[in-house]
Amino acid sequence: IVKTNAIVVGLVPEGGHTDARACFSELCRANHACTPSAHYYFDIPSFTARLHATRDLEKGEEITLSYTSVTDVRAKRQAQLAAQFNFDCACPTCSLPPELSAESDRRRIAIDAFATRLESDEPRGSIEAIVPQVEEALEWITLEGIAAERGRLLGLAVTMAMSPPVVMASGSSV
Repeated sequence: IVKTNAIVVGLVPEGGHTDARACFSELCRANHACTPSAHYYFDIPSFTARLHATRDLEKGEEITLSYTSVTDVRAKRQAQLAAQFNFDCACPTCSLPPELSAESDRRRIAIDAFATRLESDEPRGSIEAIVPQVEEALEWITLEGIAAERGRLLGLAVTMAMSPPVVMASGSSV
């Protein structure tokens, strides 16, 4: 039951990180979709989880979560779901025709690559140069319907904007 119904709660013990899991009677009933309608947040101090809709939901519409990283490509998501949860995903995103699926994969790869670059220590350019890239990535996020990634990307962009510029050996800053 825990293997297929628990959610990752990301407890951080002294000395490292572990993907601890917990079962919540209602939250863990949410089914999977690669373009989920909701996202959860786990609060460590209170050991509670909160479910948030990531878009407006129709009355009676199923609430879904993603059991995988939403920025993974279709083949990787499918393989992970089969191995970890023993099912073949047939959600609307995985049911796209091949050419649309390939477009979706390209956008998801680009979103993840940009977020990874913002997380890294490599020079990222000025905030003025980053803003159009953030706007483009937000557009891709909207096209993909993966609204929870919006928070990740904006959080990284704000952190980057608040960081002091990196001074290059030549004396110029980025």
